[in-house]
Amino acid sequence: MRSTSRSRLLGLLGLGLLGCVADVGSISQPGIYGTDDRVELFETSDPLLQEIGRRAVAALVDRRFVDDDTGELRTITLDQRIEGQFGVPMCDDQPHRTQPAVAYCTGVLIDDDLLLTAAHCVPTQDYCDDLRIVFDYHYAREGVLETIGPEDVYRCREIAVISYLRDQAILRLDRLVDPPHRPATVRRGTGRLRAGDRLSVLSHGLGLPLKVDDNGAAGPAYTDGIDTFFFAADVFSGSSGAPILDNRGEIVGVVSRGQPTDVDNGRNCRKIYQWRAGSEPSEIASYVYRTMHHLCEDDGPGSARLCRDPGAWCPECASGGCAVGGPVGGGLFLFALSLVFALPRRR
Repeated sequence: MRSTSRSRLLGLLGLGLLGCVADVGSISQPGIYGTDDRVELFETSDPLLQEIGRRAVAALVDRRFVDDDTGELRTITLDQRIEGQFGVPMCDDQPHRTQPAVAYCTGVLIDDDLLLTAAHCVPTQDYCDDLRIVFDYHYAREGVLETIGPEDVYRCREIAVISYLRDQAILRLDRLVDPPHRPATVRRGTGRLRAGDRLSVLSHGLGLPLKVDDNGAAGPAYTDGIDTFFFAADVFSGSSGAPILDNRGEIVGVVSRGQPTDVDNGRNCRKIYQWRAGSEPSEIASYVYRTMHHLCEDDGPGSARLCRDPGAWCPECASGGCAVGGPVGGGLFLFALSLVFALPRRR
């Protein structure tokens, strides 16, 4: 990967130019549940997760860190990024500290030109215009990053659907994806997870190349009236928008937000916060079926692949509500964002 002036990059990161609303750029409160279960994409023993990661999961990157002509990323290490934010490096025993850290969110391909992510990652068209969707940001083998070319880099054409309350957005890319990239499967219907159901998360947490946690678990419903649930997985800033997959490899939600934690690790270095083994799940996500319903309803943007049977997504969903097609303005936008800011910490 091509590097630029370290001071310039640290300055941009310190000013929060990679961050979005609701504390996307903050990495002061990440969390590991018990044992750190994250592995590189090539290390996972699950061939379905490998396939989904290679073909469908993308990093959301500020356009200033991507060379559109070559696909090369301009980045710094996680250790440098932490030192730029906190004034101290990561502790020597922390994993992945020398890896590049450039992604600010994660997304997953659900149609040939549609990407699902968290709404707080791309809350307005201005954010859409300023980002690049980068596939193949993962390690091909130990110490060797996958080659990223211009065919792996896409622009965000528009926000097709956004739900601020459920913190989900569907972005339309500037062109159809090229093989081998192809969409992952979204779970249809309104079936709920049961506490203890095993989940997997593929994300660019901490801005790093793609990691897999296939030892996550669903928690109880989050009683907020907007179809959200608790879950446990090793997620961080940069994990926002990452697909949460059920045991069939189907998308049930995206990483959204979590509960505050105390991460005071002393004056000389920073450590990732580690929850005790057996801690109650405290990460929060919303089911995707209502967002899919708004994609496919009569006045929605639609999708030939996903909307062949539009009623299958959410038979009881009423039209209207919190999801709207494209960016919104005026009082509705300010009201929705005020609710987002009032919610617990975003990843």
